[in-house]
Amino acid sequence: MKESEKRAHLQRTGIAKIALDPFAAAYDMQTAIERITGILSETIGVERSGIWQLSADHDGLEALTIYEADKMLYSKGQILNTNLFPAYFEALRSETRIYAEDAQNDPRTAELADSYLIPLGITSLLDAGIMIEGRLIGVVCCEHIGPLRNWHPDEEAFVSTVASMVAQLFANHERRIAEKTLEESEHKFRSLTNQLPVGVYRTTIEGQIIFANPALARMLEYDSNEQLLRLNVRELYADPLEREKQLQVLEYNNQIMQSEFQLRKRSGELIWVRDNSRLLIDEKGEPVYFDGVLEDISLQKVAEKALFEAKEKAEQSDRLKSYFLANISHEIRTPMNAIIGFIDLLKNTDMKVEELKDHMNILEQGAQRLMSTLNDIVEISKIESGQMETVWSEVSVIEVMQYHYIFFLPECSRKGIELRINMQAGDIVNTIFTDRNKLDSILTNLLSNAVKFTSEGFIELGNFVKDNQLIFYVKDSGTGIPNEMQEAVFDRFIQADMERSRPHEGSGLGLSIVRAYAEMIGGAVSLESEPGMGSTFYLKVPLNQE
Repeated sequence: MKESEKRAHLQRTGIAKIALDPFAAAYDMQTAIERITGILSETIGVERSGIWQLSADHDGLEALTIYEADKMLYSKGQILNTNLFPAYFEALRSETRIYAEDAQNDPRTAELADSYLIPLGITSLLDAGIMIEGRLIGVVCCEHIGPLRNWHPDEEAFVSTVASMVAQLFANHERRIAEKTLEESEHKFRSLTNQLPVGVYRTTIEGQIIFANPALARMLEYDSNEQLLRLNVRELYADPLEREKQLQVLEYNNQIMQSEFQLRKRSGELIWVRDNSRLLIDEKGEPVYFDGVLEDISLQKVAEKALFEAKEKAEQSDRLKSYFLANISHEIRTPMNAIIGFIDLLKNTDMKVEELKDHMNILEQGAQRLMSTLNDIVEISKIESGQMETVWSEVSVIEVMQYHYIFFLPECSRKGIELRINMQAGDIVNTIFTDRNKLDSILTNLLSNAVKFTSEGFIELGNFVKDNQLIFYVKDSGTGIPNEMQEAVFDRFIQADMERSRPHEGSGLGLSIVRAYAEMIGGAVSLESEPGMGSTFYLKVPLNQE
């Protein structure tokens, strides 16, 4: 066999050994490069072979392994300062390989002579650069000791091939390290996010969920975070426009943004969340991911609403108390002034009998008005303090109706108002078991209000039976009550006309007393009204209570 054929056979065998080396496949970097240097020495027939790697700053060239064939010895760690050998490294970068028969005198390698070649007895060099993506990262060296050696072209090609295979080994090793680092980083990230009590997510710009931690799945009532990965985040928003608003705000800003909105649980229930999110931008400035942390703030929203309502109620209470004090002052001082004024007039002994009667009537009206105000204050105070007792007895429905009709008939006549009575329940219900005083107080307040707020037309006192309840009603053709005031009129100190000038007297306590008394006798009070068309107040009383 010819010499060239022998070399070719050895070279093919060497390349096959390197390609099939199990240590390279197992990413055992050190063992793999040691075996490569051994194969190099065996195939080329050199005393020394080595694999060197440039440092990150390219200031040093470190021997990863050097194999000495005659001693069958591996060593590593020697470092050459690259700044001392500029011609050598420039040649490697430009030619990618150096075959120097007389290495100690070759212009490309002569600068290595004194510090490296001569001390080791190296006469000839065959070096190939290890290149990755056009970058020089190291050198594969074949070093001959003895007489000068003329390298064959096939040997040069073989060493270049080995350098390419080492470059691939390095690339695979770096990728493996990067993958392992990424894997460890992801493991730490998932371990951390899995322990967090708040929801963590990542979506694509289009909204596809690509990461969700278990807390987010629990928050939205999904069995696992994997179920969330099948969804587009837009499916979770109560208002999909919220997502678009976030993207618009973050489009030119990759800072963290906080927002609050509602998400829909798997069950359809809505929850309030606080979202701290950020748009991730790639090196080209293009948005790639949308990351965020979600916190369920539904209970906080309920508390905020309750706090707001309490604040509004407190402010309204302050306004009502101020109104009440002013109103009570008016209700006490007005009749008191009338009483005092007419007492002064009565001191005039020359007053005629008719004038005296008129003044006495006015005095009586003032006293009754003052007494009514004081009674209201006393009654509401007892109700507020829980001192009001309920006295149950059998009460005649007809007697109650006739009593109030007769009592209010004179006052209605004086005002020119028709007072009607409509007893539809007379044939069905004779008596009910209730508190007579409270029932009288309720009907008196309702009829008094009707007389007060009706200047013409009619007032109707009636009753009927419905759903096992006796229903009393007072209907009038008076001023009526605006829709927004119809619930409020039952509150303390409220009158339907309190925001306007007050043409009507009264403490503003009557209807709140009515509601409280209605509840105490097991009933309820309600109203129907339309401004300008009059009002109808209903009192529902159970028929079968004992």
